[in-house]
Amino acid sequence: MIIFLIVVVLVLAAALIILLNKLRKSAQWAHFEARLIQSANAEPPLRLEVAPDAPESAMAEAINKIIAKAGERQLEVEKIKQSERQWQQQQVLNKDYESLLDRLRLVGQLGQDITKGLTVSELFQKLNEVLQASFPLIMVQLGVRRGDVWQCYTQVKPSNYSEQEVSQLHPVTDWVVRHEEPLLLEDIAAHYRRFLSELPQWEGLPSAGSCLALPLASKPGVNSWLMLVTTAEFPLSEAQMEFVRALVPYVAVSLDNARIYLDLDKEKQKADTLLHNILPKEVAEELKAKGKTEARLFEHVTVLFTDFVNFTGTSERMSPHELVEELDACFKAFDLIMEKHGLEKIKTIGDAYMAVSGLPVERPDHARAAVEAAREILAYVNWRRNEGTLIFDIRIGLHTGPVVAGIVGHTKFAYDIWGDAVNVASRMENTGEVGRIQISEAVYNLVKDQILCEYRGSVAIKNKGDLITWWVDRV
Repeated sequence: MIIFLIVVVLVLAAALIILLNKLRKSAQWAHFEARLIQSANAEPPLRLEVAPDAPESAMAEAINKIIAKAGERQLEVEKIKQSERQWQQQQVLNKDYESLLDRLRLVGQLGQDITKGLTVSELFQKLNEVLQASFPLIMVQLGVRRGDVWQCYTQVKPSNYSEQEVSQLHPVTDWVVRHEEPLLLEDIAAHYRRFLSELPQWEGLPSAGSCLALPLASKPGVNSWLMLVTTAEFPLSEAQMEFVRALVPYVAVSLDNARIYLDLDKEKQKADTLLHNILPKEVAEELKAKGKTEARLFEHVTVLFTDFVNFTGTSERMSPHELVEELDACFKAFDLIMEKHGLEKIKTIGDAYMAVSGLPVERPDHARAAVEAAREILAYVNWRRNEGTLIFDIRIGLHTGPVVAGIVGHTKFAYDIWGDAVNVASRMENTGEVGRIQISEAVYNLVKDQILCEYRGSVAIKNKGDLITWWVDRV
């Protein structure tokens, strides 16, 4: 019996030594070792404290004490092991928590990167980079509704990128849009052969594994969706699907931002077009950049005036609709002629049309360009009259000289020019003859080597006296 008890004590001691060695292997468990050392120091080694010749009852009592102490020490060891297990469990929880925080940080950072794109195409490219870097995919596709059609952005690995409009969705994405719920196809090759046959661009690529399609909507109603297709070797895991679902809100918000940006861009284009219709391009850009423009002196420009003859009397025989329609047709044609020859339309005043050559961008051939534009206007009017579709006739006058150009007005601003050259050009028009182009001597001196002109002579000009004028050769 005594030998048995000694063996038990030795076994317990050995167990304690093994436990201590295990705990010593990790500095993180130093507190457990300290508790064991403290326990060992607090209690003396287990000894059979009884004389060899003691009565049997004393021997039994001593043995019972040793057994009790050994039991207490075994309970202490169990408590330590329980504390160790709890500590390990807490460490696992901490690691899971840290992993979750890391994933949240990653998703947040990726979400910020995704939402940096201002256009849908930029958004898709960034999203594709994020997804391809996270797990193996053979296709990423983003669909966005645009009116009655869907714009599909598709990246088939490795480098097959396409954008196309479709009026009818694939059954998978159609189901997602109609039900507004995600759809997972775990094994495309086994159960969805039709899905594969409808995508011939997959030929030669790894066989498809699983497919995940998700609706993208930050507001009620699905206007976009995302579809991912993996290889058969790497089907989507639950963790990967959760990762994609975490990105979905960012993508949905970014798509909304892209739509807003697109709408704003369209409105900006409309505003720019309207501004450029009112102002020269260079002046409009200066106004947008600075909020104002500076008036400028242009030393050498050629001003052009046209006026329909007997307009008031003729217009009285026309309905308002016919009158406006006729003027609109003529002035639209004049606008195209100005654009062709690089002149800047300034304004129309009733039936009069005013343009200038040589501003806001200066050009050395301003006089020739203005005369060529005047000849084309005259040819257009003559053609309309010969066809019987125009009852007006026209006079045209031009003069070269310095002008000041700038914007006037606040709510209804306009680009205009001022100077003696404007007044003389107007006098060239109203002292001219029907169906002819009259130019001042200043214009003639600049174009005489390129354009045939006819000397008219001295003409009395209001506030200017007599001026030498010329007719441009008829065409």
